[in-house]
Order: sequence, then structure tokens, then C-alpha cells
Amino acid sequence: MFNECLQMVLNKHNYEVVGVALDGVEAVKLAVERRPQMILLDVNMPKMHGLDVARELQNVLPSTRLVFLTCRTDEGCLREALQAGAKGYILKSESLADIEIAMRKVSAGELYVSAGFMTNLIVQWMQNRQNPEEREILSLRESQVLKLIAEGHSTKQIAGLLAISPKTADSHRARLMAKLGVHEIAGLVRYALQRGILSEN
Repeated sequence: MFNECLQMVLNKHNYEVVGVALDGVEAVKLAVERRPQMILLDVNMPKMHGLDVARELQNVLPSTRLVFLTCRTDEGCLREALQAGAKGYILKSESLADIEIAMRKVSAGELYVSAGFMTNLIVQWMQNRQNPEEREILSLRESQVLKLIAEGHSTKQIAGLLAISPKTADSHRARLMAKLGVHEIAGLVRYALQRGILSEN
């Protein structure tokens, strides 16, 4: 329903919608086939994570403007989206008219981040100043890998669940262990429990 409403608004403002994908793998396939000027992505997508989609498309379609349209309001997600080549980060809580305005700005070469996100970012920043020990040090992908490791998944299973290669999954595991100064699975499980990443149940 959201997609249909958004398409109506875009068509009304003379955008041509050349394709709609239901998952990350299909998004990459359609983008390579149709080479659009702009691509709207969500962060959480089936089959292939939105950030991985953006990284892939940045390599194969460097001139295409990537825009995230998402509910995710955490700083780490924004940082990774921009590093993946995104030119816009729009919250779904914005009105369809505001989303179109944001897309127009990105089309004109501007970088756009939702004002509502910036408010949330300021709140997070203030909380981090008050509680520096709680500051997030893992990337979004590293946090996902940590959760899956703590749940007992093997490297091969993690690779399948996140639509990445086993080698990439291993790299994420090594990086997060180095960041946390942990060298065994039990230590990762304890960290996940302490941070609420993994439930004791």
C-alpha cells in the first residue's frame, strides 16, 4: 500500500518508476538491467540487506543516486548508509509530499537527511555523553553477526542468513572480536546478553 501511494505521488510529479523490487536480490538485478537515475532502498530487506545492496550498486552503477527510505533512526545505520554511497536518508514517518521534496533535492545533487532523524541523533548523542560506556562501537553488520553467533549459528549459516559469503562473515567475526577484545564464543555471548542484543530466554 505504501509503495502504491508513493508511486502515485512520484508519477504525479513526473518521475518515471521503472521497476519495483520485493527483496534486495531482485533490487540489484532490476537496477543493473534498467539503470535508473535514482533508487529507493529500505535498510531491512529480504534476501539481501539494504546496505549490502547499496554497496553492490555503488560499484556497478556509481552515477545512480541511492536513497534510503526507512524507519531506522540509529546513528550507526546512517553512517553506514552514507559510507555505502547513499545521497539521501529519509524516514518513512515523513509525509509523501516531504519524501518527494527530499528526492527532488537529491536529484539536484544535494545530500538529504530527514530532520526527524537529526532530532533523534541529538538525543542519542546526549545520552552517549552521559553514558560513554554504553556508546555503540560495533557497526550494524557486526551487531547482526554478533547476535547470530550468540544464537549458536555457524559461519556458513550466518553467511546464508545475511546473504554474504562465508569469507565476509569470517571477516566480520574477526573484526568484532578485535573491537571487543574477546577471543572466544562464550565472551561474545556474555557481551550480547549484557547489551540486550540476546535474550537470556
